[in-house]
Amino acid sequence: MGQTLVTIVVPIYKVENFLSRCLDSIIAQHYRPLEVILVNDGSPDDCQRVIDRYVANYPDLFIAVRQENQGLGPARNAGMALATGEWLGFIDSDDYVEPDYISAMVELAEAKGVDIVVCNFYLESPTGKRFPFPLMTQARELSGERAAKQSLNLLTVPNFAWNNLCRTSLFRDNHIQFPAINYEDVAITVPLLVRAGK
Repeated sequence: MGQTLVTIVVPIYKVENFLSRCLDSIIAQHYRPLEVILVNDGSPDDCQRVIDRYVANYPDLFIAVRQENQGLGPARNAGMALATGEWLGFIDSDDYVEPDYISAMVELAEAKGVDIVVCNFYLESPTGKRFPFPLMTQARELSGERAAKQSLNLLTVPNFAWNNLCRTSLFRDNHIQFPAINYEDVAITVPLLVRAGK
């Protein structure tokens, strides 16, 4: 039996200086099969040219979507609407990920039978110095309800869209969408976690 498909959504806006690094880190993922949906949210810079190049070179990996600028939440929703993977993740286009980013989370999720896996991350300075996010070092298994309560404290369960992998059905079955506001990922974290088994 083959591995399950994972969908990654990358919302893109004014990140031409970072986008290639992000997409290269996705190409380097150990995990396959992957589908990566690149959503150009009306970016006025050269992002579309970068997107076109990657889609041309990796047509089996990248899917491109273009829309008028609506903001990060609607861009995430546009990609999510096209997702066909059992697992769904988001990578912000000015970030990059380690080669085992997806494989480590899928392996853990399937071994533990969970609905959401949250991973550690670093903050990186302009000089390249990396600082681990505090208190996110120990592996723990929580019920969805307990994780939702702890997500109100960013230091225990960070509520970002880009450091986790969720079952796609968790979004779809519960009609969860990102709102068109700042901190759109914070707004959906508690509803998502509450509906997760663990």
